[in-house]
Amino acid sequence: MTLEISEFKGLEQAKHATVHQYRGGAVALGKSLGVHKSTLSNKVNVNMPNHKLSLNESIRIQQVTKHYAILHETARLLDHVCLPIQDVDLQDISDLDLVDSWSKWHAQIGVTVQTMRDSLEDKIITDDEVRAIERDMHREIACGMALVERFKVMSQRPRK
Repeated sequence: MTLEISEFKGLEQAKHATVHQYRGGAVALGKSLGVHKSTLSNKVNVNMPNHKLSLNESIRIQQVTKHYAILHETARLLDHVCLPIQDVDLQDISDLDLVDSWSKWHAQIGVTVQTMRDSLEDKIITDDEVRAIERDMHREIACGMALVERFKVMSQRPRK
């Protein structure tokens, strides 16, 4: 699959918005990044074809702004999705609590599946139903990824 130039419009808009919607705009963000405001503005200006934001710069900008439209738009262009891993300190949770959380997570999946079934019952799926299902699915995938993160922590523990 080769993307046409026109398909990158959303990505260009995401870059521009991330920089200019930051509190203080390119001036404040540039200062945080150690980049001159004009240089930063030029790199996200579609009318400046010789100035481009590097992938590394994009990552740093997203870390500073906590705005991930660039990430999400990139994923969309590549037929992927991005979901945040829950910000939970899993190092201090006991294995028993982890299993309990895992069980609750699976019970919630059952609730989501029931919501899906309910939305299909009348043969009409509303925008509100889609949003509810999407929200629940995002939460469940994020829970699963948090579990993976716990396994990573556990794999680094010394074996007894």
